Amino acid sequence: MSSDTGIFAVRSTWLDAWIQIGVASGRVISLTVLANEPDDHQGDHDVLDRILAYLDEDDEAALSGLEIGLTVPTLDRAVYETIRSIPYGTVWSLEQLVANTPTDIDAAAARRAVAETPVPIVIPAHRVAIDDGPTDQRVTTKLRTREGIGDA
Repeated sequence: MSSDTGIFAVRSTWLDAWIQIGVASGRVISLTVLANEPDDHQGDHDVLDRILAYLDEDDEAALSGLEIGLTVPTLDRAVYETIRSIPYGTVWSLEQLVANTPTDIDAAAARRAVAETPVPIVIPAHRVAIDDGPTDQRVTTKLRTREGIGDA
């Protein structure tokens, strides 16, 4: 069984990148996509197994119910919860995100929250059509292509 707390990383063959996560008390608190193996990390973690199932095996249900632990403003949390409700294979415009977020938020604040998503992939920010998301364009394009979204 994996530790409840620490920094963990694994290489995704499909994404051709390293996925590094921060975990505290069993909840994901950060995710970074890296070109090179990070210097200091632990290996196996149940969350990494689920992320790899999503990325490398195209298992859309693998991330369902994955617990995240974020210390973010209430408006950002509402945006992230709304993004997590966007169905696999669907892309929303920023306007759709704003309209479906259950709090009063303007487009600029929503765009900032999407761009600063601390746990991309788990919070599928690639399903929101903005140019300045939390992962580089190559990663965003691959994730969208995998989900059949194409250019958005």
